[in-house]
Amino acid sequence: MKKAVCSLLALFAVLLSSCSGKEGEKTGEFSKGDIKLTLGDQTFYFGQDAKPLLDFLGVPDDTEEILSCYYEGYDKTFKYVKVHITSYPREGKDILDEALFYDATYSFKGGVRVGSTKDDVIKSYGDKFFMDGELMVYNETNNKSDIESPRLSFTLKNDKVTTVYFDSNSYFQD
Repeated sequence: MKKAVCSLLALFAVLLSSCSGKEGEKTGEFSKGDIKLTLGDQTFYFGQDAKPLLDFLGVPDDTEEILSCYYEGYDKTFKYVKVHITSYPREGKDILDEALFYDATYSFKGGVRVGSTKDDVIKSYGDKFFMDGELMVYNETNNKSDIESPRLSFTLKNDKVTTVYFDSNSYFQD
């Protein structure tokens, strides 16, 4: 009887452990759902108010503004030592548009970060990417000529990630 109970408990533990893991963290393939920032325990979405992300990151070291070509107001770049965040104006808010990460402080799906290898990126995001110079680029269509889809790009030097770049391509989305 004890063996049967122990066997059932062991089986139950295995079943439960197979269900653990973060929802949306499926590795091995890229999807539109990967165009989001999960930093710490918070998730920030492109096309939404950038204020929560900017509050999370703190006071920027520098901010640049340029009159928006597409929207009424100013596109802004908030520069931090390790991160640059770009926004566009909409209804009096700065809307998250792009994010560029320069160091390994933050990691993304599968633990990919600056310093990861090209193979690490492929394990997490899959093999449906294209190269554009030193950029390893993922988009929904896996098509280099598709300039309208959101993109996730990794700059590679000697097969190591030196920057991680999220681009919502908002000008094509609204």
